[in-house]
Formats: sequence, C-alpha cells, structure tokens
Amino acid sequence: MGRADVVLAGGAVAPVTRAMLAFFAGTRAASTRNDEPERACRPFDRNRDGMVIAEGAAVLVLEDAELAAARGATVLCEVVGYAATSDAYHVTAPDPAGTAAEAALRHALSVAGVTRTDHVNAHGTGTRLGDAAEAAVLSRVLGAEVPTTATKSMTGHLMGAAGALEAAVSALAIRDQRIPPTTNCDVLDAECAGVSVVRTAVGAALRDVVSTSFGFGGHNAVLVLRRP
Repeated sequence: MGRADVVLAGGAVAPVTRAMLAFFAGTRAASTRNDEPERACRPFDRNRDGMVIAEGAAVLVLEDAELAAARGATVLCEVVGYAATSDAYHVTAPDPAGTAAEAALRHALSVAGVTRTDHVNAHGTGTRLGDAAEAAVLSRVLGAEVPTTATKSMTGHLMGAAGALEAAVSALAIRDQRIPPTTNCDVLDAECAGVSVVRTAVGAALRDVVSTSFGFGGHNAVLVLRRP
C-alpha cells in the first residue's frame, strides 16, 4: 500500500490460566494426555486428541526491499503472497469442507504467482476436526507430496502469536534450507493421508514456503514466503 517503510508484525501471549484451560477443556479442543505432556500435541497422528495451550512471543520486521538493501540488512525471505478469509461456519469449529481455507490458500499462491510450494508449515493443532479439514485442503490444492510440518507439535499453540511464530520458523527454514520436523506423529491418520508429514529435520532446496493459520471461528490466513 506504500503507507509505511517498516512494520513490526507479531504477537505475545500468556494464556495459561485457569479460565483459558477451563474454556478449552469445555470445548474438548485440548489434549487430555496429561501423563506425558511432551507427547500430548500430535498433529495428523491417528491418536491425536487435541491441542496444547502454550505461551510465547514472536515478532517479524517487514521492510521495503529497497530500503533493506540500502542499509545492508540481512534479509531472511520475501513476503510474496498472502490472503485471509473467514468460514462464517461456527463460533469455534472449522468448516469440515474447508471452503474458505482453501480459498485463502489458492489466493495466496495466486498473488505469489505460483501453483506449487516447496514446503508447508501447517496450522496443525492436533485436534480431530481441524487437522482433518486442513489435510484435505492441502491435498486438494498442493497434492500429497509437499513436505509438511506442524511445529505446534513442539511449541504448543501460541494462540494470537502462533501465526507470527510459524512465519518466523518458515523464514528460518528458508535461511537454513532445512525443514523442521513434526514430532509425535507416530501413525498418520487415514483422515490426514493427503499430506506428506516430515517427521525428522531434513535438508531441502527451499524457494517458496507456505505458512497456514486456520484459527478458531474460521479465521484463515496464508503467507507465501520466498528465498531472497
């Protein structure tokens, strides 16, 4: 839009409170695997039973490319595509058809001028409905071969900071030319068979990376990041 040369985009959250835990327990969105918390969040796994609430922060510096070059900034990636949509389906549950989420993904790819990507950092919360709906969208749009990671398996769900954190992880994946793993996905669920889940960190030639955020209430956002 040309209104700002530099923007800070991110979030910081500390939602681990009695009220928030009670809310997510009431919606049955939270994992009950309390006896082994390190394995509680299991995106795309057959035995997943919900998300894990987490705390944290992430901030990205978005800067005009010419200004960044002029000051000799270290550029991790370029934002070449983005889109946002709303399901208007349910106050918390995702639309199982994934119509609006798919529209966001397709539009972001269109803005970036591509139809494929080298890697997806998926929203992947570990809920039954959310993972299945997202897997179907990714499969329809990108096919089943794109290496896909759900970093919430390691970090938990940072709520309002989750999108920023996963965009940062995606930027670092481009910098390092390395795809981070999805932990705890021991057996891929048949409902999620349309995605290629990366279970161990692996080196890869990454030019374009997609980061998806499909939040509560059907708030969908997709970024396409590119190696500079």
